[in-house]
Amino acid sequence: LIVQGTTGRVEQSGNLISKSLTSPVVDINNGYVTSFVNSGSIHADSAAQQAVVTNTGTGLAFTNQTGGSIIGQVNLLTGNNTVTLMQGSEGTDFTTGSGDDAFILKGLTLADTGVFTSLNGGTGSDTLTLDSSLYTLSDVNAI
Repeated sequence: LIVQGTTGRVEQSGNLISKSLTSPVVDINNGYVTSFVNSGSIHADSAAQQAVVTNTGTGLAFTNQTGGSIIGQVNLLTGNNTVTLMQGSEGTDFTTGSGDDAFILKGLTLADTGVFTSLNGGTGSDTLTLDSSLYTLSDVNAI
């Protein structure tokens, strides 16, 4: 999926699967997207491949909703980003670049596993917020 034009908000609820080893499953690199909500599946060929990527714009609000599943790298590499990972969502690696970024774990219980493998805020002043959440981090290198 390549988002073009001046699209500012994307809500993805389908099943997007790619076997590409070079292109992301979702390319939101149009410079206008400020909001991306996933409640479906975005599956790259492996966790090492790109699932979602942008390196233009001023930042975006990215949400992996309850039931949302992402296999692969989510790379939001520009601006001030907010990444919200909801209870019952699944993901692998979430990376933001330069900028002041926020990661929010919302409504998680101790039963929620696989919400993320790693969170990397890049450079800037970054925050991690547990919003009504209980979470046990099993790997100190994940953040």
